[in-house]
Amino acid sequence: MSKRKRHNYTNEFKEEAVKLITEQGYSVAEAGRNLGVNANMLGRWKRDIESGGERETSMAAAGQNVQLRRS
Repeated sequence: MSKRKRHNYTNEFKEEAVKLITEQGYSVAEAGRNLGVNANMLGRWKRDIESGGERETSMAAAGQNVQLRRS
């Protein structure tokens, strides 16, 4: 059995996806279906962008810590 690969979305893609919700009036579920992205993930991106991207910064720091521990 093979492992599923995680999708890595660019910040630009995330911002454009959130604009569908905030500027064009799509629901989170509708935008998620149209883009092929889980609505929960899209909602998380929206919260992150609205809060100034604080979560993304902390996630990047956590990833660096994991890499340092493995070295």
